[in-house]
Amino acid sequence: MKVRGKIIAIIAAAVIAALALSYGIGVIVTSFLAASYYGPIAEERLAKPLEKAGGFAVARSAPPAITTTATTTVEELVRSPGRMLIKTADLEVEAEDPEAAANKVIALVEGYGGYVARLSVSGGRSVTMIVKVPEECFYEALNAIKRVGRVVREEINVKDVTEQHVDLEARLRNLRAEEEWLLAAVDKAKTVQDLIMLEKELWRVRGEIERIEAQLKNLERMATYSTISLWIKAPEKPRPPPSPYPEIDFTPVVAAAVAALIYIAYGLVFLILVGTPLAALAYLGYWAYRRAFKRKS
Repeated sequence: MKVRGKIIAIIAAAVIAALALSYGIGVIVTSFLAASYYGPIAEERLAKPLEKAGGFAVARSAPPAITTTATTTVEELVRSPGRMLIKTADLEVEAEDPEAAANKVIALVEGYGGYVARLSVSGGRSVTMIVKVPEECFYEALNAIKRVGRVVREEINVKDVTEQHVDLEARLRNLRAEEEWLLAAVDKAKTVQDLIMLEKELWRVRGEIERIEAQLKNLERMATYSTISLWIKAPEKPRPPPSPYPEIDFTPVVAAAVAALIYIAYGLVFLILVGTPLAALAYLGYWAYRRAFKRKS
């Protein structure tokens, strides 16, 4: 009985050692296979460029972080006769269906004679828009857009660029007068050197004229069409109250057990594939040794 107990203990220890060894070998083998197979796939996915959607620029990434501090600006500098004003607004609105609200905004803006300069949809949960409306109906269009949802944040800015516009016009008149003088001087040039110098100065003046004309057109365009930046998002779902009872989740335990079984299976397969030839060689060596010992005896 004692001998049998020792044999059973030895067999149990051998089984435990084999399982532990197979588990360790399984971990090493699976780690090697995962690194050799999934590594290149992950690198390929990371290196793959993002696909661009046609039509409107559709961004599937998370929306930019926007502060939610509630600030409301009263309509100031509403209408100043003879002044050139650049009006901009920044709105943050909550709506149950952001895409449907965006469609309403597009219809409103087009009804006022404006247009959509930019539209970005993020997973159907939020829409970012930049619209342009005529300056004379800026506040009317803004109030209509605010009715598509609940206004979370509102900011209105008015910039007076009248003096800047007048200054640019004065500089443009002076440059055009200088251009006329240079054209007359070119016709009266007597030497080639004088002609080259006058033409070089004429090209410089014409470059300044084109630059100032572009600035004037940009100011006039910004003053003619006001800009409204709009972020429409779905309202956040209320979080459920915390449960007084502890949560019990057996998923990690089951996942760890399944992973251990997989590692053991990998290790056993590895031991069988590698140990069988080694055991055969060991048996052949033992058989050859016994046969040689018998001959000597």
